Parts: sequence; C-alpha cells; structure tokens
Amino acid sequence: MRVLIPLPSKDFDPTEVATAWSILRSGCEIVFATPDGIRATADQRMITGEGLGILSPLIRANKKNLRSFSHLQDMEYFHHPISYQDAAKLDFDGILLCGGHAPGIKEYLESEELQEIISNHMSKSKPIAAICYALILLSRARDNQGLSVIHEKKVTCLPRFNEILSHEITKKRLGNYFKVYPQTTIEDEVVAALADRKQLRTGPPIALKDSLKRLWAGFVVKDGNLVTARWAGDAHRLAMTFKELLV
Repeated sequence: MRVLIPLPSKDFDPTEVATAWSILRSGCEIVFATPDGIRATADQRMITGEGLGILSPLIRANKKNLRSFSHLQDMEYFHHPISYQDAAKLDFDGILLCGGHAPGIKEYLESEELQEIISNHMSKSKPIAAICYALILLSRARDNQGLSVIHEKKVTCLPRFNEILSHEITKKRLGNYFKVYPQTTIEDEVVAALADRKQLRTGPPIALKDSLKRLWAGFVVKDGNLVTARWAGDAHRLAMTFKELLV
C-alpha cells in the first residue's frame, strides 16, 4: 500500500505527522510531499511548548510523540520528499492529511495542486484521512460539479469553541498563532462546505490525548472512504481507522 502524506514547507504539527507515520510505516510505503520537494520543518512551538502557557501540557508533543518524531527524522525518505507536482503524477492507495496552526500552514491549505490531488483521489473512492486544519484543505477541494468533496459526507473537525479559546488564552503572547485565518474558523469553513450542518459531528469535550493503549480517548468520524478527526489528541485513532480502510 502506498500512502501520500503531503506537508507544508514549514509549521506542520509534529504529533500528527509522527503518529501517522509510526502506525502506517508497517505495511505501507509512505511518500512525503512538499510544495517544492524540499524537506519540511515542523512547528517548533509544538516541540518546545514556548509561549503556550497553561495549554502547553495538553497541546505540545509529549515524550512519546517526540521519540516518534525523532525516529521519523532518521528516515532518508523524510529528508527527500517529492513535490506536489510530482505527487499529482502518481497513484496512491491512500492520502493522509495532517494539520498545524502556525502561519506556515497556509501555503498547504491554499495549494490548488493539493486540492486537485485530493479531488482526483476522492473521485476514485480511495481512503483519505484528515485532521485539524487539514479539514480546511479537504473542504476546499472540489468535485467535477464544483461542490466540496465533503459536501455529502459526515465529518468532524476542531470545534469553534476550542479554536477561539486557544486563541484568547494565548493572543497576548502569540498574537494570531492559533488563528491561521483571523476572520473565520475551521468549523465555519467545514460547515459552509456541507450540504447540511447536521453532517458535522463534534464529539465529546476535548480533554485527553489518545494513544494506542487508549484509543477510546480519540474521536473520529468515518463515512465511506473518508475518516476525519479534530486535533492531535485524536491522531492515533485516526491513523488506526485509516489503516483499516487501506486493507
């Protein structure tokens, strides 16, 4: 099974990427892609916790995530990704879209090349997964009728409440760090892409990060070939559910 994990040039969430890689590396050929084929760099704030204040224990990468990310950086293929343009020429069994919320994620969310790759993949009903801000990228991909590829899908995403709360807690120190788009939220974009708001599932309150030993702490929504999750705390369950779709 060949799986594409596209990344921005910088500011991807290390927990979401390392978790997906650690689960999918067994049995899958993982291909990383960046805008220009140059190695991506993670959001360092998610590694150090600098400036996150009381949110740091919940949001930054924990020790296990950091170990996985360190192992990922030992992989030759992580240092030599392909470009989005080259990825568009290849066929993949699955696509996993990770997120991040620092400014560098915008080129990824706004990439027309990635949106076309996603649209083509969805048209073949092949497995695809998305988490955190990647739901915006997914929402912006259009089918041949001009509708979002999630228009008829049941999905989940980071609740507006959590995004705004994180921004309010940190804005004096970090400005718009938690608001990639100050005028809107992930939930706003997702709901606008759906045929009916009732398709959105918010899940239980965000409080704990999941792990392989406590998948119950994660929340995902699976609808056919698509599985979506809200934040890095759902990453293990997302990757495990996605891997089941690849079989």
